[in-house]
Order: sequence, then structure tokens, then C-alpha cells
Amino acid sequence: MAELFDDEVVTTHLSSLTYEQNMDRIDLYYGMDFEALEAKCPLDNGKHRRTLSLQHAASTATMGQFDVLSTEIRNAIFLELDIQSLTNLRVTNKYTRAMVDVHPQYHAIITHAKDVVRAILSVCLGQHMTCAVLYSSLCISQCVICDTFGPYIYLLTGCRVCYFCLTQEDEFLPLKPMHARLVYGLDAATSSSLPSMKSVAGTYPGRWNERISPRTPLVDSQTARKAGIALHSSAQMMDQYVEAKKATAQADYQDRLGTYQRTLEGKKPHRPTYSTYIDRKNLNIHRYLGVVNLPWLDVRSGTIEWGVSCVQCRDRMEPTNILKEYIVYTKEEYLEHFQECEKSQERLTDIIEGEQMRKEWWKAKTEKARVAAERVKVEENKEIA
Repeated sequence: MAELFDDEVVTTHLSSLTYEQNMDRIDLYYGMDFEALEAKCPLDNGKHRRTLSLQHAASTATMGQFDVLSTEIRNAIFLELDIQSLTNLRVTNKYTRAMVDVHPQYHAIITHAKDVVRAILSVCLGQHMTCAVLYSSLCISQCVICDTFGPYIYLLTGCRVCYFCLTQEDEFLPLKPMHARLVYGLDAATSSSLPSMKSVAGTYPGRWNERISPRTPLVDSQTARKAGIALHSSAQMMDQYVEAKKATAQADYQDRLGTYQRTLEGKKPHRPTYSTYIDRKNLNIHRYLGVVNLPWLDVRSGTIEWGVSCVQCRDRMEPTNILKEYIVYTKEEYLEHFQECEKSQERLTDIIEGEQMRKEWWKAKTEKARVAAERVKVEENKEIA
């Protein structure tokens, strides 16, 4: 059993024991192409050469009816607006831009999660994501399902999520509108009214780790299920409707297939599209299309954390340890993990021993150089004498 270390010692060597999850990595290696997003969805926040004061901006432009409201009321209204509306409001004039930019929650979002805003606008969810929901997710570190650190945000609902819940839970399963209609018995009008996103270019994890065609429409499965229950009055009636429709489609297919086999005329009929959607969990590429990394803002200290993962858990390939590389910790959570991870303790022991050896080597080298310098000085004094 490796020796235990104080938290201060572990924190000092944290960069050698962990690696940080950053904005450009989803499932550790893949994600949206943020360079392309930045080119196609440029945001002017922070790019103006001169920041106007509110007093100066107010003297050159107005906000119309908003001018009669107090700052507190305006901030409360802005907080409930969606990201798309706030973005549109900023282009009205210099005064409205300055008012939106100094809004506390919006300012925190743009400062720490600007690329998340860019992703929301790019996948066409800006009108469905409010400033309040996004700021709430920014300030919460735990996954909405399992209470562990969640380094990602599920854009369709704005919930923070960890890797395991993202790839296993039905709450984070996006569906194509066609699949939503089949699985939950929705009509065209209901499915078209659901909040939907359109995927953007990127390399996403999944069955083949390949690039997906951009602008694939997706809806949230749980939102679609609630709409189906509301449409059919109950979950039981919804399931009965779906099964009846499936049976009708199967019977019709059998009739057409029998006719084809008897006459051999025309084309062989295709099998009907069944209402059962096959979800491949972590191999389902659709699960990653609406997810990006989101840092955690600690409002008490004003610092952000992207989350860290254990280097030793990543490098070990034992069957019982193969999924630990996907676990992301806050710095405080990693200190608890470190006390249980013997390999990390051994690594820190090696690091400290290496540092001590380097100090001793440098001390010996410095002493040797000092002795040599004194010897040269003595020889020079003898020659002068």
C-alpha cells in the first residue's frame, strides 16, 4: 500500500497526475468543429475596440419603452429571454448592446462559455435556450442524473450530464423526427412543433467515429414522449396506438408480399418501418450531436473548472478499469479519488523522489563547480605571488 499524501502536496503536483477536459473534446477525442463554427457563426462580444460606457451610449441611442424600467427589472427580463433574442437585441443599437453586455448572467456566460453560445446558435436552439437555464447549468457541477461531475451540456434541454449518463440514459437520446413519430405515435403537426436542432459538421464518436452529414434534424426523445402522451391522453393509449399502427403496417406488408410472390409482377415490397428504435447507447452517434463541453463556474470564488481525469486510470488497461478514463472530477473530487488510487500514489512517490534526486544532483554539481572555481583562484594567486 502506497503512502498517503496531504492534499497540499497532491494539489502542487496536480498537473502531473491529471489531464484537463477542455472545450474542444467530447468523449475525450471528438466533437464539433469549433474552428468551422467560429468562421460561420462569429460573435462580436469583446471585439469592439472601444467599450462605451452606459452613460455615453444612452446619450446617443435609446431602448424605447425599456428606458422607463429600472435596471433590476430590465435584468430580470433579459434573464428570461432566450439566447437568440438577446443576440438579436444586441444589434439594435449601441445602448442596447451595452445593456445586454453588462447583464451579470449574460456576461458570465459569454466570458466563460462563449463557444457554448456559438454552438447553441449554430444548431438552431437559440430560441429554445433561455439565459436563465444556461446560467443555471454553468453554475451547477453535478450531472442531473447521478450527481457526479458533469463536463457536458445536453443542448436540447440545457441539462448538465456526465459521460456515462449521456451514453446510457434515455433522457439524453435525440431522435430524428421520423423516428419520434413512429415511436410515440405523433402526427406531422405535433412533431413539427417540437423543439428541434440541426447538427453541425464535426467528427463524433460512435460506431465508426466518422464525420456526419451536417444539418441532420433531431428532437429530444423525452419531449417527444410527453407530446405523444398529451396527444393520446395517456401513455397506455399511446402504446396501444403505436402497436395497432405497427400491426396494420405488418399486415399490409404481408398482403403485398403474398401478391408479389404469386404474380411476380412489379417490385418486391419493402418491409415496413417499425416503431422500435434501436439505440446502440455509446455507439449511437446521435447521442453526441447535441452535446458540448461546459465548464463549471464556482460563483463563490469566481473560478471555472473544466474537470480533470486521472492519468493512471487512463493508462491502465485492466478490464475492471477500462471505463475509468471517462470519469471526470472536480479538483476536490480528485483529491478523494487520489487517496483510493494506489497507482496515482505510486506515481506521486516517483515524482517526489525524482525531484529530490534532481535537487541533490544540482546541489552536487553546484558544489563541484564552487570547488573548481576556488582551486582556479588559488592557482592564480600562486602565479601572481
